[in-house]
Amino acid sequence: MEKDVIQFKRLTNENDIMHSLFSFLDVFPGLKLRIDSLENYIKKLSTNAIVIEGRLENESIAFAAIYNNDKYSLTGYIALIGVKKEFRGKAYGMKLLNYCLEQMKHSGMKQVKLEVDDDNTCAIRFYQQNGFTISEKARNNSCYMFAQLNH
Repeated sequence: MEKDVIQFKRLTNENDIMHSLFSFLDVFPGLKLRIDSLENYIKKLSTNAIVIEGRLENESIAFAAIYNNDKYSLTGYIALIGVKKEFRGKAYGMKLLNYCLEQMKHSGMKQVKLEVDDDNTCAIRFYQQNGFTISEKARNNSCYMFAQLNH
């Protein structure tokens, strides 16, 4: 594998998802507060989501979980997306986001939605630079952002 080229792999079994997600818990610090248990969440991801791991050489550096299964509204949902701190600022996040959006387009989604904490100004700016707009409050301390998927 060429150095600095991120490779994306879909994780499908619970053990692989668990192993990868555990290495990203510091990237998603609020996750444990939003779910009932990691075990149940991992089972939900393995059953309903597309879980993507981004690897650089032999190291896992990026993680995403997306849902492409709303066939009524054709809205995909990014549940988790993140890059380990030491690999930020090198366009890996943009490559991961673009990969996720391509997966959604391929599944027939017309738009994408995600939730972001109000105080996560870096993430909000990142999403705005990539075509997302803030649409509405999600919870007391978060908002939804949307983007149209151009086919």
